[in-house]
Amino acid sequence: MDGISTMMCQKLISPNELLNQYIKETGMTTKEWANILDVPYRKLKLIRIGAKDVDLTLLTKLSMATKTSYRIWSDCFWTHKAYVYSQAILDKFPTKFKNTINKLIGYE
Repeated sequence: MDGISTMMCQKLISPNELLNQYIKETGMTTKEWANILDVPYRKLKLIRIGAKDVDLTLLTKLSMATKTSYRIWSDCFWTHKAYVYSQAILDKFPTKFKNTINKLIGYE
């Protein structure tokens, strides 16, 4: 496992953050990564800033272009999705209840 994969196992991280880490580590530009992944530059730029979600086809391309396996990318993607949606649901409840549930789940 490389350093980024290890980091993913230690904390909840979005695929966008993971992609940003890879781009920083390689020293390549977003445009170069867009060419490697065969995605439009504008789309990759939006994904990097978090304005757009990573899609499943991009996960496949990322697993082929990086040392991180598809399984890890996929786990990261679905774990982050579960966190986002669970927080959206828990936001409708009182803070005390939300905090208790988050502690039980392990988010805090």
